[in-house]
Amino acid sequence: VSLIAMAILSWNQGSLFHIMSHYQNDLYHLNGNVMHHSSFTVGGDNAALVNTLPPGLIINFIMNYVTIWMMTYVIFDYLKLDKWVYFNISAPLMIAKLLLQMKIIHPYIHTQGKSWYGPFVAKYIMDEYKGHVLCHHVSGYCLGDAPTYSWFYDRLMYYHGLVYEYGYLTFGKPEHYAANITLDYFLLATVFGFMFLTVALTYPFLQKAEKTDAAAKKTKSQ
Repeated sequence: VSLIAMAILSWNQGSLFHIMSHYQNDLYHLNGNVMHHSSFTVGGDNAALVNTLPPGLIINFIMNYVTIWMMTYVIFDYLKLDKWVYFNISAPLMIAKLLLQMKIIHPYIHTQGKSWYGPFVAKYIMDEYKGHVLCHHVSGYCLGDAPTYSWFYDRLMYYHGLVYEYGYLTFGKPEHYAANITLDYFLLATVFGFMFLTVALTYPFLQKAEKTDAAAKKTKSQ
């Protein structure tokens, strides 16, 4: 049960990483990943980490990965959960999830026009084809890859756009850069909050640190 809970939490942690990076790359960091919303292709591929690796993406990914891992460490330590067991399980799962999505699922849904997970998951859990291809590439919304916290970031994106539409911010002006630096920290705060909430919801099923410590002491005494 604990392993299943950790796997679910790991998927959610990866989804929050995905949403934050996606929001930054598409809306205001404006690194090379925004090419995915153009008609540019290399060998028929468009910024999907298959034939193309957008400039600036690796720096963004590494910084966000490290930051979210630090957040998770703090949360697990505060709640006295076994962070080392979780990290050893979730680290490969998160990397596998990223590679699965970018190397397999992403090209599939763009070329096949349907969910990679199949009709049952698409109907009852999530339809990544409708969410990404029909929503994100049409309106810009649906940044997430799981049906958890995308709704919040869709609303944030809407109001983010309004401040430019109404002229409160202008691209390239000092206040534009100041506001978007502030937004980076706000995104981090929201990710921390949602991660804390998810850990709290799965808390009864997660491995507690004192149990691991007790087992280790018992092994040493034998």
